[in-house]
Amino acid sequence: MKKKSIPLLLAILLFSCTYLPRDVRNVLKAAGENRPELEKVLRYYSQNPADSLKLKAAYFLIRNMDDKFYYDGKLLDIYSQYFNLISDDDVRNRKVLDSIAAIYGHFSLDRLERKADLENLKAEYLINNIDMAFKVWVEQPWGKDISFDQFCECILPYRIGTEKPEYDRSKIYRQYNSLLDSVRIAGGTAIDACSVINNVLKRKLWKLTHLLSVFPDFPPNALLEYHMGDCREMTSMTIFVMRALGIPVIGDFTPQWGSRSRMGHNWNAVLGKEGEYQSFLGTISNPGIKHLPDDYKLTVAYRKTFARYPQSLAMVKRKNDEVPPFFENPHLKVVSEEYFKCFDVNILLDKKEAESEKYAYACVFNTVKWVPVSWSNIKDNVVVFTNLSCDNIVYLPAYYSKGELIPANAPFVLTQGGKKNYLIADNSHKQDMTLCRKYPYPRYVGNMADGKFQASNFADFRDSTDLYRIPKRDSSLTWQQISLNLDKAFRYYRYLGKKGGDGSIAELEFYFNSNKVTGNLISGNKVAFAPANALEKVNDGDILTFFVSGKAERAWIGIDCGKQVKIDKIKYMPRNDDNNIIKDQTYELVYWEKGQWISAGAQVAKEDNRLIYKNIPSSALYLLHNLTKGKEESVFTYENGKQILR
Repeated sequence: MKKKSIPLLLAILLFSCTYLPRDVRNVLKAAGENRPELEKVLRYYSQNPADSLKLKAAYFLIRNMDDKFYYDGKLLDIYSQYFNLISDDDVRNRKVLDSIAAIYGHFSLDRLERKADLENLKAEYLINNIDMAFKVWVEQPWGKDISFDQFCECILPYRIGTEKPEYDRSKIYRQYNSLLDSVRIAGGTAIDACSVINNVLKRKLWKLTHLLSVFPDFPPNALLEYHMGDCREMTSMTIFVMRALGIPVIGDFTPQWGSRSRMGHNWNAVLGKEGEYQSFLGTISNPGIKHLPDDYKLTVAYRKTFARYPQSLAMVKRKNDEVPPFFENPHLKVVSEEYFKCFDVNILLDKKEAESEKYAYACVFNTVKWVPVSWSNIKDNVVVFTNLSCDNIVYLPAYYSKGELIPANAPFVLTQGGKKNYLIADNSHKQDMTLCRKYPYPRYVGNMADGKFQASNFADFRDSTDLYRIPKRDSSLTWQQISLNLDKAFRYYRYLGKKGGDGSIAELEFYFNSNKVTGNLISGNKVAFAPANALEKVNDGDILTFFVSGKAERAWIGIDCGKQVKIDKIKYMPRNDDNNIIKDQTYELVYWEKGQWISAGAQVAKEDNRLIYKNIPSSALYLLHNLTKGKEESVFTYENGKQILR
């Protein structure tokens, strides 16, 4: 027995000290008491030459494990128990979270325990992940189109973000794999398989909420159980499911929209047969179908990588170089060219500052402050940005020092032809400005155009009488009133949306002799995202909530008065964002000059939808604050007598 153990001991010594890659050895040293668990993984795949590729995969995971971590703690467990109460009604969700906070204190990552993967992951967990990843890579027919390097990034990873390590690939595989039989029989591609599975995910009711960003990333079991969150959770759940089936899917994102509020966006991309990626949004749209809305402009597109990306700023900077927190992440790969045409944008920087700075940043305004979205090296007082979106987005070149962004030149608009137009306040040429809004128009503006109001004495409106048709070019976003002169009473009244529309409407009221007509709200359509957009939203007095129907030939919502009654007036509010100019509210106009916002004065709006400022410097970048209420604000230019919201 002793003679047989000597070769094994020698093999272990050689494995531990000589044959491991240096970076893997360094991670093992940092693993502390958990080192034996990681060594067990390497030893497991070192015993059989047939497992040589799995050993390389284990090297890949371990060498990239030293900056991976997850959050844990009693507070996270407590809040998790209440996630089943979350809906897509964020007003209600906030009340739920506030009630939990009143008992246990507000949720904060600082109150959680941060656990390093290399100090906590067990051999069994890693081995199961590696074995299942290889199983699906080999058995799925499209696996032959996936290289080992692509496999390592798109299928192999055991985690995505900071979620607890609870990825049970086998469970997901058993649940979904049989659904791919038709794809395998037809010799389909990974993209075909992705579409099949995503169609299944789309059928599950998703509870849309934007209040979960304060929580760590959700593990697969929670995502599959709760089906809640926003684009972060949608893309994560999609990645977990797809990878468990051998479908090579990754996560792409933009850190900040170029034309919207304080947020970016996440989506998915699937690797095709020829090595190309097709983007899609898991649970929403399939590969090849447009999913990025036109009015939400991409600034820069990044891909999340499991391995450190060598060209990321975090990897190329020196140890003591100060950079914005976003760029401390070494797992950011720029993929802008996969989404839009990129031009080289040369910016001459302030010479005095440029002499002491190594990097410059392209920033966009997020309704509150400038946010860096791209970086480049400075050379001879010039920076060249190569990955910005040329979609008429306003950028500000800046340095970063002592935790602050320092403007490095005037802001500029980057046009679709790659031309940059600097926005420099011209005090020698003043202008009068008529302002209508403080934020870009929402994509649903005009949703009610060509809709109509009807009356009937049958609940299915089989003999409906048209009362009023909304003009085809209507784009109103404020209260509207229709006066009627009916000679007949009806029991049922409704708003019928245009053909193919979603029937969205914020408020709907019927009157007779100045008295509001009461009754039960009715609709012949499935309500989308219930209960947040349920029927009562059109009668809750809140103009920011709304009814919207699920897919229907003609979406509608109305009222059952219980008996025949006359009406002489209809009041309604289109779905809106409350960002128009509102009478009696106070606004302040500011413009950008010499690296700061300068006030052009505050005034109270004398009428709806219109605000007039006189003798304002021309050619500048402007911003309008509502000092009475509201948070959404957007920079804009003023060209040819018109406000151009950016």
